[in-house]
Formats: sequence, structure tokens, C-alpha cells
Amino acid sequence: MSSIDEENKRKLEFYLKGNALKNSVIDNNGRSIAEHLYGSMILARAIQSEFEPSEDISKVLRMIALEGIALTNDDFKCSEYLANGSKYDKELDEKRKMVTFDSIFASMCRVNDLRLHSIINENPDKCFYDLYKEAVRKGIFKPKSFEENKKYQEIFRFYYDNMNLEKTERTGWDNKHWNIFGERESIADHIYGTIILAMAMYDGEKDVNLDEVLQTLLIHEIGEIEIGDKTPFDITKEEKARIEHKAMKHALGNLTDRESMLNSLLDFDAEEKENSKFAHYCDKLEADIQSKIYQDSGRHKSLAEQQNNVVFKSSRVQKMLQEGANTPFDIWYLYDKDIYKDSEEFKSMLEYVKEHKNDYEVPLKEWKLEVINGEKMPVLAE
Repeated sequence: MSSIDEENKRKLEFYLKGNALKNSVIDNNGRSIAEHLYGSMILARAIQSEFEPSEDISKVLRMIALEGIALTNDDFKCSEYLANGSKYDKELDEKRKMVTFDSIFASMCRVNDLRLHSIINENPDKCFYDLYKEAVRKGIFKPKSFEENKKYQEIFRFYYDNMNLEKTERTGWDNKHWNIFGERESIADHIYGTIILAMAMYDGEKDVNLDEVLQTLLIHEIGEIEIGDKTPFDITKEEKARIEHKAMKHALGNLTDRESMLNSLLDFDAEEKENSKFAHYCDKLEADIQSKIYQDSGRHKSLAEQQNNVVFKSSRVQKMLQEGANTPFDIWYLYDKDIYKDSEEFKSMLEYVKEHKNDYEVPLKEWKLEVINGEKMPVLAE
């Protein structure tokens, strides 16, 4: 195996440990660990917008994202997989020791995500304001003034709206498209996957700011809260941009960081700056890898069983079929490979994924719910 293949193998193994959390369920509502970690990161980002408690919010996001992997994999070390891994290991160690503000903040967000999610699920008939009052009553939010109350309401609104992405299945896998067997990932699952993949693919490039990339990827699908997940086979790129940009502004509401967050999303769509290109590659490659995972695990239907797939209405896809595409992933590969033409690293990873059958059975510990201090909390089963 070449040195490049060895590197791709390690990066992919790291990513797959995160991908496995899409399939690890922590409650009776079918919520995945990946969705919980996504919710925790959304909460952290909203709190940072309104109160700026952390000097390094990206480090807090990494702590949250990686802790789920570390808890479900014994003796997990990022440095065994990634060139930049020793930095992540130090951050995980800081998180475990719980002596710095950032580590405590990350833990607080994970706990309060679970508490807020429970309030929302257990009170489906309550309106937003009643749910917010319940969160205040339980001490999750502790406003000390009228202005603080407004800020906490905005935090909860942003969190509440983004929870819709946990309930929304990725359109590409639905019955009108690839009709994947079994449970399908949500938009929130996908977002978590892009964050782990960005950490895997980043090699310390001087022209890419990983902190900014992670913050962009965390919110890159917020327009879909309002418009839903639209594929290139459902809507033109121009029409999607028009309606999605409007939806983005609505989703950001009155957050203090609204303008900077919106600008990062517009940069992401423009794909002109190095950060936005890198984030865009991660978004696309994560979907390509997920398609290969579904295929290698027998969850993709064969091409002969895709009569109702709207993807096949595309003349470009028809040409691929005529030229010998044999599997669903062949279509994904041929459709997306030119996206990465300016990045040797991403091109190489896509080729590696294509050429290697993926036995992606990542061993996971089981989770269960326990009542701790009157709250239902997920804990690792013995």
C-alpha cells in the first residue's frame, strides 16, 4: 500500500468512527449520538453569539464533536490517525479533566442539549414561549434582566429551529431518489459527519482556517430548516440559492453574530475563498462516502430497481449509464469527481473510497437512559 493510501486509510478510519455515531441511538425517539452532539454544538454556538463565554469557540466545538467518539472507542487517540491529531488529543484531555472554562462550557452544552431536547419532546403541544418558560423554570436559562431574557429567548429559538434538522431525512436517500433500505441519516447527522471529515482532511494548510471551516459547516444547512433538503435533481442551483439565502436570514433571526454567520454562509455558497472551497469539498465528499457506505452495507438498491428515481431523468446520468456505470456509487462518483479537480487530497480520498470495499462495522458501546438528578440522561451501558 502506498504512503498516500496509508494516509487516506487512517483519515477514513477516523471519519468512520464519527459516522458510526449516526447509527447509535440514545433515546426512545430514535435520536442518534451524532444528532445529540450536533444539538450540543448548535447550543454552544448560539450561547457564544449572545454572551461570548469562550475565547476559542472552535475548540469547544471540537471537544463536543470528539467526545462522543472517545466515549464509544476505548483508548481512542486522534494522533493515531491524523497528522494534526496531537492537538485534538490535548483538547480531549482538557475536556476529560474538566478544569478549564472551555471544558466545563462544552459539558454544560451537552447536558443542556439533552435537557432541552427532553422538554421539547415531552411537550409536543406547547408553543415556543411555553417551552422557553419551562426551560427557565428548570434552571437551564437564568436571565437576570430583561436584556438577558431576550438573549436567552434568541438562543432557545435558534436551538429549537435547528432541531428540525434532526427530524428531516436527507432527501437524496428518500423514496423519490435512491430509496435506501432501513434507517436513513438526517440532515443533522450529515452536518456532524462534515465536521468530523473536515478535521480528518485538514493537514494544517496555511491557506485554510479550520476554525472558520468548522463554524461554517455547523450552520451550512440552516436554510433547509425552512425550505427542506433540495438536490440538484429537484431544483436549479440558481433557484435554490435564491430561496435558501432568504431562509438563512430568517433562520439566523436576531442573533448578535447574525451578520458574520450570514457572511460565512454566503462565502460558502460562492465557493471562491479557500475556506469555503474546503468546506464545500467536505460537504460533498461526506455525501459521497455515505453513498459508498450504504452500497457496501447492502442498503442501496441496484440500478435495475431504480425506475422511480428522479436522478435518472438527468441526461447526464443517462449518459453515465450508457457508458457503463454499474452501481449507484458509480453514479455518485462520476457525478461528483470533477468537483475536487483543484484538490489532490480530496481527489485522492474519493479514489480511495471508490477502490476499497468498506467493511464499516465500527464496534460501538451501548447507551442507555438513566435518571440523574431528576433528568433522563444517556450513559454508557456496562
